[in-house]
Order: sequence, then structure tokens, then C-alpha cells
Amino acid sequence: MASEQQTFEAPSTSQQAQDEVHMPPRICLSMCAGPCSGQVLTPDYRKGFCITVGRTKASRLHIRDPSVSERHAEICWTGKEWLLKDVGSSNGT
Repeated sequence: MASEQQTFEAPSTSQQAQDEVHMPPRICLSMCAGPCSGQVLTPDYRKGFCITVGRTKASRLHIRDPSVSERHAEICWTGKEWLLKDVGSSNGT
């Protein structure tokens, strides 16, 4: 029985840098229209990298506007960029 020898190569420094999850940059949302016009919201992402947006007080970004659904959207950090995702809003995101 022949002995098989396997070698494993450590990833290069540039590969490690690509695989690292980076801390997200701060974001702010400026309300341009509606009853909240002029407000600027700066969510605290340190509580989690997924921010819920909606009309209910349970949302991390609570927006009091009838055109915003109760559960409207999520803003999530993918490790490389912020992603805005509609979660079934009735008026679109």
C-alpha cells in the first residue's frame, strides 16, 4: 500500500484580504419626500449588520409615513457592501 502525501498551501496574503469580512462604513438615510422629509437617519449598525426598515416600532429604522409598509425593507451588510432588500412592501422599495 503506497503512502499518499497531501500538501496544503496556505492562502496568499491577497487571498486572505479578499476573504476577510470588513466592518461596514457608516450609512445615513435622508428622507426626501413625505411627512418625514428633511429627516436624516443614521442607524447604529453595531447592534447587527441587518437593519429592518418599516412603519412599526419594532423596526430598527422606524419611519412614520403611511406610504411605508409595516415591514418594508432590510438594509444588510454583505461583508463588502450594503444591500437594500424589499421584504414585501406594498408600495415597492
